[in-house]
Amino acid sequence: IDNGINFADMGGFALIKPHLNSSLPVLRRNTAFLIGAAAQSNPKVQIAAMEGGVLRDLVTSLPTEMDADAGKKYLFAIGSIVRHFPLAQKQLLELGGVDSLLAILGDKKRTAQDKKRVLALIYDMLSEREHINETDEAAKAEQYASVPIRHALIDAGVCNLLPTALKELQGLDGQQKVVELLAVLQGDCDLALRQSRPVLDDLRTRLSASLSEDADDDLLRHLVQTLDRLLGQSNGKKTEL
Repeated sequence: IDNGINFADMGGFALIKPHLNSSLPVLRRNTAFLIGAAAQSNPKVQIAAMEGGVLRDLVTSLPTEMDADAGKKYLFAIGSIVRHFPLAQKQLLELGGVDSLLAILGDKKRTAQDKKRVLALIYDMLSEREHINETDEAAKAEQYASVPIRHALIDAGVCNLLPTALKELQGLDGQQKVVELLAVLQGDCDLALRQSRPVLDDLRTRLSASLSEDADDDLLRHLVQTLDRLLGQSNGKKTEL
């Protein structure tokens, strides 16, 4: 953390920011990784990165980045800057960052790893708002309230992308991220939930079988309980219809 602060205090972002526009993919890649590593869980560096225009350059360059490895590092850097930082999330919205993130989620050419990174970032930005309400950080809660990230995601069509993502992302890690995001978006993604029900039913059956063999697996237990809530909600909505 101290190294990141020293880097920012010495004007490091101003020195490396131009390399995000380099014609060399390896230079863009390494620059984005350095930014992400410096800003990760480091509020002072996150502020410096936002105020220094680094987040702006990352977000505006993300949709046109053709190098897969560089794009992955861009996502890492963006996530490191905006997590637990509502003012940076506000800038992300203003720069069209939500559309850029969802475009990755809906792009069949993007890797599963990129899509999982996007899902994780969206989930984190939504869920951290719930946690802040349980604390006494009134100023930060007010900042979060001024950033309509949930509405922006819904308006941009996040719900429409989740059923496909659930089918495409094979493996527990990817499906877990979709399930958790569906849970956070309960009430706003009812159609997506109903469309996903066959896959969710199958996933719950498989996870329940695994849990019966390893009853101490907290992750499996959490996912089964989350699926129970989602499937219960889906049943309720069907009954109402």
